[in-house]
Amino acid sequence: MAAGSGSVEPSSGAPRLFIKEMVMRNFKSYAGEQRVGPFHKSFLAVVGPNGSGKSNVIDTMLFEFGKRAKQMRLNKVSELIHNSTNFQNLDSAGVSVHFQEIVDLGEVEQISLMKRKAQGLHDEGFLEYLEDLIGTNKYVEKIDEAYKQ
Repeated sequence: MAAGSGSVEPSSGAPRLFIKEMVMRNFKSYAGEQRVGPFHKSFLAVVGPNGSGKSNVIDTMLFEFGKRAKQMRLNKVSELIHNSTNFQNLDSAGVSVHFQEIVDLGEVEQISLMKRKAQGLHDEGFLEYLEDLIGTNKYVEKIDEAYKQ
């Protein structure tokens, strides 16, 4: 799922909120306290194998933003409380969503003007931007070392 409304427009520099992290306590398939995040300011994806809790992450947001049990495929609110062999008879569940306010300064326009690859040490090209966005930038040094060997 992508964060935002789906339309891409250059920002006027006005502040906006994005979901930085979610904390679930005994919520559906999550026993105890589970933190999900931190999320990137421009893109949010929930991925994992079947049965890993992806839908419950979505239900966390629905619950936090006021959806009723029936809208979340439940018969009653008590079904939101985690119940498993190791965690039985829990009496409550909780969810908190942490936001961060940021100011974008025409990020879409800046991205469209990027060079394909950085030209200097302190420069960032589109390739480096994507590496940072998807998290592969942590492997750059290891890859460079492997090429040298």
